[in-house]
Amino acid sequence: MIYNAFEHAEQRRVPLPLRYLAANTKEFCVCSAMPSDTKPLNTVITRTRFLVVVADPKIGEALRRFLASEGALGAHLVQSPVLALRILQDRRTPIDCIVCAHHAGAFSGLEFLANLRAGRWGGPSLQHLKFIVMMNSADIAELGLCAGDRVTLSSALDDGVERTMPALQVVAYDVPKGCLVGYYPECNVLIALSHRADESKVPAAKSVPVRIRKSTASEIETA
Repeated sequence: MIYNAFEHAEQRRVPLPLRYLAANTKEFCVCSAMPSDTKPLNTVITRTRFLVVVADPKIGEALRRFLASEGALGAHLVQSPVLALRILQDRRTPIDCIVCAHHAGAFSGLEFLANLRAGRWGGPSLQHLKFIVMMNSADIAELGLCAGDRVTLSSALDDGVERTMPALQVVAYDVPKGCLVGYYPECNVLIALSHRADESKVPAAKSVPVRIRKSTASEIETA
């Protein structure tokens, strides 16, 4: 839908309203359709300088414009992870948060993260960067966990296939009780292709039943 929206705007030779993008594309379905003249609230976004690493210029520009409309302190757009590493090496452009696509051009988002962890951006090694899972605070307490603990998720589908994602760092967040929130692509391993939405028949990535336990020392060490 994002491409169709841009093509529609280009054919009419009119600027595409940012709020239309935020409200009507699948990529930004969590955004609200506020009036374009609404002043951004004082949120985490308004205090954050972003670096957006997306190979597709249309998607990247849409993200940059959205962040700017929400009052982001800065929103820099690059199409190459290599250029992103150079910006970080330069250090004249302070960056608080990096938004990187899984397929970002020269190498994948996971490879980009590996470069950051290994210190190939000109700064110290960032081995402390961990994959996370967000949980309701009550669930964390009931399971005997603490924020910051490392846990392993495994598929709860009894189809004879073992699917696990080890050493995720627990983050307390305002999510519904009984639910977890994780990120792709690292949590894709938990999704069974046979587990599909009833109507669209696509993999049910937003409703994946899992079991959770504390990670072992070896799982944490090799993560």
